[in-house]
Amino acid sequence: MGTSLFRWALLSALASVTLAACGKKETMAERFPGPWQSSKNERLAKLLAANNVTGCEAPYWRTYHDEPSTELLVYCSTDGKTWTAWLIWGSIKKVMGPTEPFADIPPPNPAG
Repeated sequence: MGTSLFRWALLSALASVTLAACGKKETMAERFPGPWQSSKNERLAKLLAANNVTGCEAPYWRTYHDEPSTELLVYCSTDGKTWTAWLIWGSIKKVMGPTEPFADIPPPNPAG
């Protein structure tokens, strides 16, 4: 399984380089088209905890290009109104953030 994850990471990196070489810059909405997911995700919870992320007990996330991927865009809120954004690469256990939510990806609507 580790080899498969490595292949996906390598393919993702090559695609990014190819797009950059062609002069096309992908927007965050193109990279993470949705929909938002919010079911229990033990691996995500462990990555957040290992990186001392607080205030993210009920994360919402989108996967890279809506594919089975370890690259995630995660939005967190403690009140459903104020959100933080995180970028997560599960294959290398890297977490970047917090930052403001991206302008082209509105926060989820927990109320429905």
